[in-house]
Amino acid sequence: MANIIQSPNYHMTLSKFIFNEELKHEKITGEFTELLSSCQTIAKAISAMLRRVGLNEPYGTPEKEKEPMKIQGIAQDIFIKILSETGSVGIIISRFSPKVIDVEKTKKGKYILVIDPLDGVTNIELGLPTGSIFGIMLRVDSRVPTVEDALNSNNKMVASGYMMYGSTTIFVLTTGEGVNEFILDPQIGEFLLTDKAIRIAEKGMSYSVNEGYLALWDDAIKEYIRERKFPDKKKHYTARYVGSMVGDFHRTLKRGGIFMYPGNKDQPFGKLELMSKCKPLAFIVTQAGGAASDGHTNILEIVPKSIHQTTPIFIGSPVDVNEVLEFVEKHQKR
Repeated sequence: MANIIQSPNYHMTLSKFIFNEELKHEKITGEFTELLSSCQTIAKAISAMLRRVGLNEPYGTPEKEKEPMKIQGIAQDIFIKILSETGSVGIIISRFSPKVIDVEKTKKGKYILVIDPLDGVTNIELGLPTGSIFGIMLRVDSRVPTVEDALNSNNKMVASGYMMYGSTTIFVLTTGEGVNEFILDPQIGEFLLTDKAIRIAEKGMSYSVNEGYLALWDDAIKEYIRERKFPDKKKHYTARYVGSMVGDFHRTLKRGGIFMYPGNKDQPFGKLELMSKCKPLAFIVTQAGGAASDGHTNILEIVPKSIHQTTPIFIGSPVDVNEVLEFVEKHQKR
């Protein structure tokens, strides 16, 4: 315990950080603070659940490939139950729910939550990182929220974050004023600030992508990867891929480089969901000085046409993202 107390960040818990952020704004109501506090409670609850997987909690295998595993449903239920008690959430868009989820007690809540309750679930039984992603949007009117309201381009994201569950439980958060990292200290049960005002490197030396799809990629992406592996007079990039977007993105955020999930011949519009995965992480990387694109358009500027719309994504250090876009543009001119 002595080492914990001596830590320079011991005094700055996530709870205190959220409270301090609230004090910066006039006409505060406390709703946003309670909402963010609920997100950290969700992180603790899912982290505790995952530590029991394989012992006394069901893992479950879906009967069909696109059905969620039982544990993903449990994670979603944790989000819904805790968020429904805040009184400020109108609707929830979840990766694992085919429809918008009405939060019964607060249908007039002014916030819209987009969530991926459990990303990279197949990593769990192997002891590899997995995570949760969330984004918070503020509605522009006072109507009872609908699907159309959730897709309204005027509803801007005001906060986003992710939790990564691995050797430690990490909570990364932005409220539109920089990016901060907190790690759960199991001895005191609190998230402590461990990396303040994160800035992603202008350029990294690694790429993260599932190269199993290489044969299906466009020539632009094939050439980009080939030049990173066999460069002329330059140091080659290293390949890093763990199969969890949260895990791969976190390493990219902290070390620099690029995470990619391009479209391919079988999935021309990509595989990853725009609202529940890509937009929240794009908001984070932008706040950290990075970039996120679908190959043509800034991810944050894409107006979704459906709640489960998918997109290609190139996200990470700004120089790396711009370089892959140059390859795309070069091949389009041919």
